[in-house]
Amino acid sequence: NSKGHNQGTKKLLLVGGGHGHIQVIKSLNSQTRPSNLQITLVDVQSEASYSGMVPGCVAKLYDLEQVQINLGAIAKWAGIDYICGRMVGVETADGEDDNVQNLAIVEVGSCETTNREATLRILKIPYDVMSLDIGSATRDFRSVPGASEYAISTRPISELVKLIEKEE
Repeated sequence: NSKGHNQGTKKLLLVGGGHGHIQVIKSLNSQTRPSNLQITLVDVQSEASYSGMVPGCVAKLYDLEQVQINLGAIAKWAGIDYICGRMVGVETADGEDDNVQNLAIVEVGSCETTNREATLRILKIPYDVMSLDIGSATRDFRSVPGASEYAISTRPISELVKLIEKEE
């Protein structure tokens, strides 16, 4: 079942530019992936912190620039599509109609900005398979007495490495 697109083409949607998806992108670059596989990466940031190097960043062996992966650049190298945006929803095909597709709803224009007045547009990205690698956040960190004063949250990692860089 092709779900409304080219019979032989399969669409893989990678949501999040985390460590796991970076390895997928490296493994499925334009030279090694099947010719009928189209890959799209969506992330709300243009750069991701490489988690394997974060301990070295904490130890001040690396600076922020050294632990950042430019998602647009690695996508270009691998020959995949990259969209800097926030996934806000999913529409799934019910399997009854071959012309109906699975769609990821992506808000573009929200990347790395807190300006809610930024011009936003919505993209609907078709996919056959979606993989999520969006990281994590520390739950209720600020509500724990003394946590803000005596501890540093390690999640999300991108915020941790920026905080370390700022503290220097």
